[in-house]
Amino acid sequence: MIEKYVLDRPDQANRVLLPLYIAQTGLGDRYALSAGDIAEVLRQLGVPMAQENVSKLLRQRGARLVTIESEAPKRFRLIRRGAIHMEEVLSVTYRQEGVGKNAEQGTQSIDSKRAPEE
Repeated sequence: MIEKYVLDRPDQANRVLLPLYIAQTGLGDRYALSAGDIAEVLRQLGVPMAQENVSKLLRQRGARLVTIESEAPKRFRLIRRGAIHMEEVLSVTYRQEGVGKNAEQGTQSIDSKRAPEE
């Protein structure tokens, strides 16, 4: 399901956030990942992405969903908002597969979630 609704979709942001989400939820939030680490995970998952593109995406579109844990190399970690975003993306995925009630159409993109105007 993750392959169909995250990895195979054109939204690169959700692809880049997936390894961070797995590191946070599956590994007990013990690890912050560098752009190189994320690029390597994506390569192993069959959706290669250049390290420079990963870094750029995290600094621009993903900046409000991640925090930088260290410099040289920069290591990223999801913040609460990023974890919630990925949970929503994955819950929509599960609903589309008929696992949950009230199936919705499409997955959410980072750009589709605008912060409320203040």
